[in-house]
Amino acid sequence: MNDDRILKVIFWASAALALVALFQKDSLPPPQEALPELYREPVQTEVTLAPFVRTRGGIAYTITPLYSYELYGMVVSYAESRNWADFYHEQWRDHLNVKDIGVIWGENIKSGGYRDLKFSNCAWMLMTEPKNWKTYRQIKFNHDKISNNHLLSDSDEINRRILSAKKGDQIYFKGYLAQYSHSNGRFSRGTSICRTDMGNGACETVFVTDFKVLKRANPGWRFLFKVFVAVFLISLLTIVSRFVRRGMTLPPPEHEFTQPNENQ
Repeated sequence: MNDDRILKVIFWASAALALVALFQKDSLPPPQEALPELYREPVQTEVTLAPFVRTRGGIAYTITPLYSYELYGMVVSYAESRNWADFYHEQWRDHLNVKDIGVIWGENIKSGGYRDLKFSNCAWMLMTEPKNWKTYRQIKFNHDKISNNHLLSDSDEINRRILSAKKGDQIYFKGYLAQYSHSNGRFSRGTSICRTDMGNGACETVFVTDFKVLKRANPGWRFLFKVFVAVFLISLLTIVSRFVRRGMTLPPPEHEFTQPNENQ
């Protein structure tokens, strides 16, 4: 097998393996891999703290704490505010809400029903739907043990940890359920103060004071995905560069010369 054929095999094999790893790296782990802390209920305590101001992206935000709050959970979906498709936060000039994270805990972990559901985030809510509508009524899932959290922070270190959390990771965070607004008053957002509500306004808005990823999901598949993508890109660049070099070194075309006519 010549070098070109080997290169093509590597190219297509790495593309296929990267695609497999893409789906595997974001799969939710089974219940037996859950840490014991994930069976705890969120802890919420009313506080009487004065509003405070934090500045991010050149904009001052007023945060009004309502309850202290801490939660252990498994990430089932998320949406980053810096995502190119999320124009809402830019339009609202909301640089404090770095990421929305949907989490489950408690009996939703124990039942394993979450593995039969699909989770997705838009700019302001978390959505669930069954993978198979035929088995929808058989799925054991409690909608009081799931929440979508608008996470706020002005700390670069905490934001780095928040942004590092991916689907399937087991996390812990604490802070305050809070309302917040722009200094100019043209933007404001509240928070849910219970886990039993649904629909518009049911998300928890949390000013985060601590955030930890306790256990990463699928570390092997995440590593392999990076490897396969790197091999794919290297092989692609090699194929393109060879094609270009060969095009530049083609022999000049042969010119046809006509013999002069001696009778002229």
